[in-house]
Amino acid sequence: MPELEVVQRAHQVQPLASPPVANGRIAHLRNRVTEATEWAMTSAWRPVVIGRAFYERDRDVGGGLLAGALAFRLFVWLAAFVVVLVAVLGFIDAAGGNAARLPVTKPPVVKGLLAYNAMMFLLLGTIVLLLWLTCSAA
Repeated sequence: MPELEVVQRAHQVQPLASPPVANGRIAHLRNRVTEATEWAMTSAWRPVVIGRAFYERDRDVGGGLLAGALAFRLFVWLAAFVVVLVAVLGFIDAAGGNAARLPVTKPPVVKGLLAYNAMMFLLLGTIVLLLWLTCSAA
């Protein structure tokens, strides 16, 4: 496997032949660019300064992680809400489109009893889940 050794040696970082010059032309240019960048970030147009401060604060507190957690909570809440909404719309459709005829107190005939109980269990379970998610989000 001599090819593997050649590839590994080629990817190794080699030290510089001579140390960088601290007072050289490139170092001077790098310092000027750094100073100009710092000046632009601190004394430029006010929205740029505010945006930079917002970005640094977001980076320091782990804003990406917080945003992901918030998005996940919102997704779980919306999923439970959609299940409740679909169950309610299914009840309305089962009543023939008339919300006043919803079979809340009297279940339908025996052959639809199992489906009715499953729908009621789903509806009540997701309402409890939705309330729990809403209270835990506060």
